[in-house]
Amino acid sequence: MALKVVEINEKDLQNYNHFVQNHPLGSIHQTWEWGEFQSRRDALQCVSTAFMDKFWAFVVEDENGQILASTLIVRQKLPFGRCWLYCPRGPLVDYQNREICALLFNKIATLAREQNAVFFRFDPALDADTTLSVFASIKARRAHAHYQPENTLILDLTLPEEQLLAQMKQKGRYNIKIVQKHGVQVKESDNPHRDIPVCYKLLQQTVT
Repeated sequence: MALKVVEINEKDLQNYNHFVQNHPLGSIHQTWEWGEFQSRRDALQCVSTAFMDKFWAFVVEDENGQILASTLIVRQKLPFGRCWLYCPRGPLVDYQNREICALLFNKIATLAREQNAVFFRFDPALDADTTLSVFASIKARRAHAHYQPENTLILDLTLPEEQLLAQMKQKGRYNIKIVQKHGVQVKESDNPHRDIPVCYKLLQQTVT
């Protein structure tokens, strides 16, 4: 099977995002829009200790143009013309397929050399055993600290409310009832342009 690595641009982003959204490991952190947001954080005057100014998206395609793997990478600038590259919650690939993994990580290594990067960081949403196997196969090593949560819980929000509540601990159900008793309501915004700045301001106030 003939495979090739292709760089994605804005014309291809619909197919790219479709792949990300339907991949078992897919998350918002690998979407095209997340790359745009991350590379514009300083321009948006967000609080950040890193200087993220550029991103790339690559896919591995077969001879029919079908996407088999993808990766979104953000450049984080360092002094003296250096940088480091970050692939949040990715790459999205079948880590048991050594051929596709090798092709994708070789492309990342090439990009790292071109960008004068001192290291490449990635953190796919894998279990611990699979992660160790992946690290061994590409000669990677664990970072000293984590950017993404080590342990996550994913809920199926399409389930009926009773089933969601039944999955919670008794204390969780109790706290929800207390909140409801005090009249707190959760509703979908009908004016995101008005409400997002309010939400972000609250996030800044409660983050510390």
